[in-house]
Amino acid sequence: MMKEKKKDSFFHKFIDSIKNIEKYPELAIKSYGEVLLYIIKLLLIFVLVISIAYTFKISSELKKITNFVFDEIPDFTLEEGLLSVKDNEIIIKENISENVGLVILDTNSNIDSDLLEKYKKDLLNKENGIVLLKDKFLIKTMVTDGVLEYKYLEFDESVGANKFTKQELVNYFSGKNLVLIYFAIFITTYIYMFIFYSISILLDIILLVILGYISTLFMRMRIRFNALFKMAIHSLTLPIILNIIVVLIQLFTPFRVKYFEIMYIVIAYIYMIAAISIIRIDIIKNKQELLNIMEEQKRVKEELDRQEDEEKRKKEESKEDKKEEKDEDKKEEKNEDKDTPQGEGT
Repeated sequence: MMKEKKKDSFFHKFIDSIKNIEKYPELAIKSYGEVLLYIIKLLLIFVLVISIAYTFKISSELKKITNFVFDEIPDFTLEEGLLSVKDNEIIIKENISENVGLVILDTNSNIDSDLLEKYKKDLLNKENGIVLLKDKFLIKTMVTDGVLEYKYLEFDESVGANKFTKQELVNYFSGKNLVLIYFAIFITTYIYMFIFYSISILLDIILLVILGYISTLFMRMRIRFNALFKMAIHSLTLPIILNIIVVLIQLFTPFRVKYFEIMYIVIAYIYMIAAISIIRIDIIKNKQELLNIMEEQKRVKEELDRQEDEEKRKKEESKEDKKEEKDEDKKEEKNEDKDTPQGEGT
């Protein structure tokens, strides 16, 4: 019992899903609960690794931004929705970090529309960046469509602060607060990633089931949808592991893996085709074994019939021999009666 339980552990299913494609027919007959628990565990591990990597990446970006504010931004005060900077100094800084391509600080109150449009155009030329003005800020990110504009007054109301200084900002992003910020980033990233990848993996499974079903039609065989569904789940094991590697590479290096989304599905589909082919071979093999058994049964039956006919023939011959013996005995008795002398008459 313990041996069987150990064999069905998550680790063994993980190894079988990657190395032992011949085990897929066995995995396909597992219960839904067991298979879903497997993919949930795999997803939790995947999201954990990705969330830790993203948190580490964001923390390093946050340090660069904090150092930039501390070293290069003059003392400022944000009070009642207005940003004031010492000497109204204009600062333009590019490529502070990977996620901050442009920072412009201009708190002059006489900014005309042409200069404002120029700042917006500068932001649009970058993947991400921010422009800090007297009463508002402009922001552009990779996920936003165009440049977004916010009033400082809205920011003050959301955080419940009427006054904010440079020193308070630096203090906020240091010490215990920094640990809490990282923890909040990790939890937020983990929840978001889990929901996002859960939906993504579900769609991938549906796609693989459809592709698997179409493949069975070409192979002229029938496999139930629930078996295809379970095999699709296990076929995603290696692509998910490769996805972790690709995300880590793209997070910490400038290298980009093109068309990985297509490779992701292709790898899983290869596993599906291999598993379906193994099932097809097993079916053909079982049919051949069945035909061999039927041939053997036919041969045995013919042999039994032959033996039975032989026994019948022998019985008939035996009966005939006995009949002939009886006829001969009767003839001999008649001959004896004829040879016996008759008694004297009166």
